[in-house]
Amino acid sequence: MENLTEYTDFEIKTTKINNGILTLLSSKKYMSTTVENIEWNNKTVIARNVYNKDKTYKIVYSIIDSEGNVLNSYLENVGILPRLFKNPDNELYVSLTICHSDKDFEISVPLIERLAAKEQKPNKEFAGEYIGNINQSSIFLDIDIFSEKKQDKMLNLEFKNGTVNKRHLVKIDFPKDNKMYIHNNEIHLLQNDLHRQIDEFGKELKKRKIKLDDYWCRALLALSFEEESCFISDENGKITLVIIEKTGKSKIKDLIDIKDEIFNMFQPVKIAEGLFVIVYNTEFGNGWFTLKDNNLIDFYYDKGGLGYKNLLTNEILKIGSNNLIINGINKTAENGYAVVFSNNTKNPDKNTEIFILNKTIE
Repeated sequence: MENLTEYTDFEIKTTKINNGILTLLSSKKYMSTTVENIEWNNKTVIARNVYNKDKTYKIVYSIIDSEGNVLNSYLENVGILPRLFKNPDNELYVSLTICHSDKDFEISVPLIERLAAKEQKPNKEFAGEYIGNINQSSIFLDIDIFSEKKQDKMLNLEFKNGTVNKRHLVKIDFPKDNKMYIHNNEIHLLQNDLHRQIDEFGKELKKRKIKLDDYWCRALLALSFEEESCFISDENGKITLVIIEKTGKSKIKDLIDIKDEIFNMFQPVKIAEGLFVIVYNTEFGNGWFTLKDNNLIDFYYDKGGLGYKNLLTNEILKIGSNNLIINGINKTAENGYAVVFSNNTKNPDKNTEIFILNKTIE
């Protein structure tokens, strides 16, 4: 396979704001408001569509360090709909959709060093989210939220000598709608009060019932049979930390009440031991918050496009137009993270700016 070509058709501006570094990538061409991002070697990697005048588009990748510097940008030449992930050797990979006249397929290839990569047989597309790695496998999870009869699906991309060797599509035994947590070469599932451990091929290894006192898991922070587990729950804007002891009993810690119902809360990002950053959105806006050793240390909320206000200190982060979509958060260096934003335009294909905010927790 050929390596990617460099892409230079944008402007870069970096400024310091509120104990952080803000990088603006702007382009004369429109860029999609849907942006993939991932951490790789203490850097942020983003992927987005860049549109031509005839409405065709190409994927452009950019690599940004924790000081806000754009190190490289590349133009994809193989497919569309990128899903970034890392293989078990911490090499950066991407799954891409290959369009055919009658059916679309998927391949998974190195993002940067492709010269030594073998040509892959295209496979059926898998729509799931990258969760993490176990043994020699990269693991993805797909949940069909529109059907109670369809099991959760797990994709196991098994690597050998740095390349994809086998592709295992696994149906996870009911119940469905599981939260997945991978840590210490273990895959854990939580669905309501049922905690299970499975291997990378879907075989159940352990299970138990845990006492949750009517709290439900919105965002899973940790899950273990041997250690303390915890997750975020919420109701009518009141956000709570649920801590599950090794015995299975739970204890509750109220964090904050923003009065606005949470619509979505995304997979927590662990940036150091006991330190997590979580993105959420409501009917009125979006934001993120940070937990350190089970304590809330900041809570940013942009309500109505007025800027991201830290509800604990009243500090306001003003970024661009302030009417922004949070595309995602990823770890950078230890205790550091990056937030990726794009403009919340009425036409999602007429965005010309991507923002990357790098922050460090002292």
